[in-house]
Amino acid sequence: MDISISSASIDDTAATPGLVDDLVDDVSPEEAYDLGLVARVAGPSLADEVEEYFERGARVAKGAVVFDVGANVGAFAAAVVARTGPDVTLHCFEPAGPSYSTLEKCFSEHDALRTSRHELHPVALTRPELDGTEMPFYYFSRFPTDSTYDIEHKKTEFRAFFIKKAREIDASLSKIPLLGRLMGAAVKSVIGYVCHPENRFGVWLAWKVTGMRVLKCQLSSLESIVLSRGIPQIDLLKIDVEGAELDVLSGCGEAWTRIRQVAIETDERDGRADQIKRLLTRHGFRITSCAAPKVAADGDARQVLIVAKRSAA
Repeated sequence: MDISISSASIDDTAATPGLVDDLVDDVSPEEAYDLGLVARVAGPSLADEVEEYFERGARVAKGAVVFDVGANVGAFAAAVVARTGPDVTLHCFEPAGPSYSTLEKCFSEHDALRTSRHELHPVALTRPELDGTEMPFYYFSRFPTDSTYDIEHKKTEFRAFFIKKAREIDASLSKIPLLGRLMGAAVKSVIGYVCHPENRFGVWLAWKVTGMRVLKCQLSSLESIVLSRGIPQIDLLKIDVEGAELDVLSGCGEAWTRIRQVAIETDERDGRADQIKRLLTRHGFRITSCAAPKVAADGDARQVLIVAKRSAA
């Protein structure tokens, strides 16, 4: 079953030169990036976030094949073409309907994206036994980059974020004699109560604050995408799927040997990051970077960004 949507033919290599194509041979990738393509596509905040993948060692070159799993509105894809020009093949996976619509719009409106070889997939990558099925997807309209189908993981992450903010408020107010300390303690107590795992009101309030909507998403495995399209190599596999990283990796199957680099945003809860590192090592990768991204300073999710390269790469 073909559940992807093509915005441009993957086989069409006669792309019309675009903005970055005109510059990529004359200036460094960093200078091309500074032209602001990513900021125009997704805003400065996401631009900073995706830049970290490259600061940590992820690399792309002209002619590369890149899988962007958890593409959102196209920030990472824009960062790729800012470095390669249109001579790149992008497979972007985004299951959330509203984000996918924006992704399509970005690829149609920005020359550097539009003239690349690309295929946009309105699916979530997952375990092989779920290939071809569908499941609920939790979309947060006020925080779309946090959307996920792993809702329990997201509950834990949101809870940790709000509790940390309560501590910061308490610490700030405590500097005010007596009244401030009382107010800070009260705020921390209320937020602690609301964020308790068994507090249904807290869950309801969190969904109202975040604008949560339950959508249906189609599922596929990475292996099925690779084999059905005869993709011989993936030069960079980027994964940012808000808690479903192991599901994506478990669906690689026969495609494992075709992957040259992996860049994954994950977290350390329940040993998740260690599991991912062991899995990558078992499949012939060496971990070249594993550290908290800058964005982790805004929350309390114990996030890590892992970059790994096949030993021969």
